[in-house]
Amino acid sequence: MIIILIYSCIFLALFFVIRSFFIEDLSQVSIITAKRTFHGKFLKLLAPLTAVNTIILKPFPRIKKTLDAKLTFVRWDLTAPEFLFIKEVLIVLGIIVVFLYFPKNYIFIVLMVVSGFLIPDIILKSKVTGRKNDIVRVLPETVDLLCLCVSAGLDFISATRWIIAKAHSNPMVEELKLTLEEIKVGRPKIEALRQMAKRLDIPQVSTFIRSLIQAEKMGTSIEETFTIISDDVRSQRSYQGKREAMKASLKMLIPLILFILPIILIIVAGPVLLEFLRGGVGKISH
Repeated sequence: MIIILIYSCIFLALFFVIRSFFIEDLSQVSIITAKRTFHGKFLKLLAPLTAVNTIILKPFPRIKKTLDAKLTFVRWDLTAPEFLFIKEVLIVLGIIVVFLYFPKNYIFIVLMVVSGFLIPDIILKSKVTGRKNDIVRVLPETVDLLCLCVSAGLDFISATRWIIAKAHSNPMVEELKLTLEEIKVGRPKIEALRQMAKRLDIPQVSTFIRSLIQAEKMGTSIEETFTIISDDVRSQRSYQGKREAMKASLKMLIPLILFILPIILIIVAGPVLLEFLRGGVGKISH
């Protein structure tokens, strides 16, 4: 039992060390700079190993492209070969721990290999989902700000520039800033907006971009379009909240059945069962 606890502590320590390599808070600029500097120096030393991973990923361009897109989306200062290298480090460290504490236990070796390979993917997926949820949450307020700026006489580019300069930093503002930078370097506005919708892959944002492009092409009022989109996104968010609330009762059944009901049975039926056993033992002895 003690060995299992030690093994669990080591594994959790490794997990959080690897997790600490990833950028958590984009508002802490000095911490980000320090982490990126450390990442650059650390990964530069391991360039030959990441070069091998580049060769490994070469026959799978679609996987590499998807992984790079996810890493860029969550603002991790990593490439696909470097991300694969982190997986390899976790697998090797896990196997070493198994050989130290559970020699010749092949089941634990397989578990450590699978865990080391999947844990970075699980963390990355949770970060992607969290960032998308953050964008959906702030989208109505961002659209309202765009609507107010357009109502004041600004065009879409000027309104976006004002929001980037004045509004609090959030994932949606960061994506608008990236889109504005693409427009500045010469990409057409409609193409940059479509690239933003493709990059985020969020239905609400895709609807927003589609309506904006349609208003630009048909010459309709952008202000009215923004108002409709904002109301529609708020309605979808309210519906999503109600749907998640309905799922909560079903999700609560699992901990209720596994953890709460057994304890209640022990508390309620335990004394009765003990008295019954004591009475039965006494009758047998007489």
